[in-house]
Amino acid sequence: DHCRGGRQHHQQHRRHRAIDMVQRMAGDLRSGRSGLLRLAVTPTLAHSILPAAMRAFCEERPEVTVNIRVMTMLEAASLVADHRVDIGMVIGHIGDARVAVSDLSVLSLGCVLPRGHPLCVREALTPADLANEPIIAVARHLPAGQLVARAFEDANVELRVAVEVNQSSVACALAHGGAGVTVLDGFAVLAAREQGMETRPFLPSLPLPARILTSRQRPLPNLAARFVEKLKMVV
Repeated sequence: DHCRGGRQHHQQHRRHRAIDMVQRMAGDLRSGRSGLLRLAVTPTLAHSILPAAMRAFCEERPEVTVNIRVMTMLEAASLVADHRVDIGMVIGHIGDARVAVSDLSVLSLGCVLPRGHPLCVREALTPADLANEPIIAVARHLPAGQLVARAFEDANVELRVAVEVNQSSVACALAHGGAGVTVLDGFAVLAAREQGMETRPFLPSLPLPARILTSRQRPLPNLAARFVEKLKMVV
């Protein structure tokens, strides 16, 4: 009887501990101290504004696991709409009615040049300045690619594309390596500048917004809301 009573007491103690642990975990989830945050991010934002926000977020919430998927703007919007990620981070204008869109920050296009390039003496660069330069262009299906092509057309200057790429980080690396000059969205230029590359503003000023995508069909999870706060603090 004494042994049976001891076993019952031990089992009861284990049950109480398990209940306490579940309650603590539930409290951590509600408060945003633990859980899973799922992000879909376009490459440029993954290289520019995401790292600082992620550092600040993870320092405050070391128990949280973050899953980051890098993809195109349309893919990110689709994952948000299907509730396969909590937040999308994209550049440009999105036309998917299933997602809510809010502006995070707006930066204008800029240029990345090889170090020591003759155009480095200019404070800003125009299509006319780049008329005789080999251009490393981002593809025209990307927001920055569309704006650059239109700017050259409006200035009646031929866009001499030496290399076309589908990621701004590749364009930056090629420009830094001396393959030509590239005109990119401001977030890519920001990342290039932070890495010590030579950058200049592009004129006319052509702004592109970084945007947050969330689902219209469900409220924003607590963790995701906390992360958005961090994003807004670092931009």
